[in-house]
Amino acid sequence: MDLAQEIDGAAALAVPYVRWLGVESIENTADGVRVHLPYQDGNSNLGGTLHGGVFASLIAITARLTAVRAMQGAQEAHVQTLSQTVQYLSTASKEAVWAQVRALRTEVAGNASYIATLEAELAQHKPPTVQEVLQKTLPLS
Repeated sequence: MDLAQEIDGAAALAVPYVRWLGVESIENTADGVRVHLPYQDGNSNLGGTLHGGVFASLIAITARLTAVRAMQGAQEAHVQTLSQTVQYLSTASKEAVWAQVRALRTEVAGNASYIATLEAELAQHKPPTVQEVLQKTLPLS
């Protein structure tokens, strides 16, 4: 899969693991990528709460797409996760979730290698993009 295809949400939805999880949509936003996962019994623990591994996988998928997008200038974007930390602050119980990842910083590190620092958020409701928040809080002139 080349760089242009990987940034395309439709192509990413065709990846077998993404399909198996049941990811419904992938959207490019002004500051990153947003992914929607509807509720499915197969992704849940007993009692209907979303399994922590599904949370982590959703973040990893969204982060990869965001990193590839952030490094569009690179001739080849071979993306590997160096570190991922997930802090489980709440649960999603029998409801859809959204993952949104933003690129905070990208830098060249040596032989045309890039390092991207990303921030992820999972929510039970579609999180607004930075642009959507600014449009609501700042008067447009």
